[in-house]
Amino acid sequence: EWDDFEAKAAQSELPKNIWETVSAFANTSGGWIVLGVAQNGKKFEITGVENAEKLEQDFVNPLRGHEKFNVLIQPTLKKYEFDGKKVLAFFVPSSEQKPVYFNSLRNTFIRTGSGDQRATDSKINALYRDQSFGVRSDLTVKGFELKDLNAGSMVTYRNRVKSQNPLLTYNDLPDNDFCENWVLQKMVFSLMVGCWCLASEILYKRFSAIFGLIISKFRELLTLMPKRDTPFASRNRKTCGNIIMC
Repeated sequence: EWDDFEAKAAQSELPKNIWETVSAFANTSGGWIVLGVAQNGKKFEITGVENAEKLEQDFVNPLRGHEKFNVLIQPTLKKYEFDGKKVLAFFVPSSEQKPVYFNSLRNTFIRTGSGDQRATDSKINALYRDQSFGVRSDLTVKGFELKDLNAGSMVTYRNRVKSQNPLLTYNDLPDNDFCENWVLQKMVFSLMVGCWCLASEILYKRFSAIFGLIISKFRELLTLMPKRDTPFASRNRKTCGNIIMC
């Protein structure tokens, strides 16, 4: 077993700890749950499952409704047969909304190595914080082009990619084609809507191009400040105003 792969025998019913693995995968980078494969030490044995259709429904239905988990989970199902033995494989994607738990917040799990670990309070708080940043960093902003990228950052990144992936066909492409064909299509350039994501602005844009964006974000923050003339509200409005003036 690995950090993105979990094998379970599950001949006639779902293992009791399967929901812990679902939560762990959904809270990290996703992974495969394979039913019908038993682990004996470091070896795996195909044992197969009985009544595969029932196991499929028992697994999928709670994930696609609000019966057990706090968020909807859409697993991908693959069915295999080896020498007459049926194997079910479910891919649980990383959830955009975290933390993911079943029944109660206490049942929040994370993947550590090849095992599932109950998340501590501090880890759950970290999931909430990371979730907030992730949502904001994925927002798109319009009106920027490839020329707004910091040229030095682009060269550094491309050299790093080339050193780690020397045979990659994208290495010889012009910057624009490279961005559209390599991982920057997600981090820097959104092909679906043709605009930049906020995270890429912070990481790669020239200061002159991003400065206006920073000011606009602080202005958004000011609109969220308490409107009552309390010492706390006044102090925070003044602080943000001073930052903008700087």
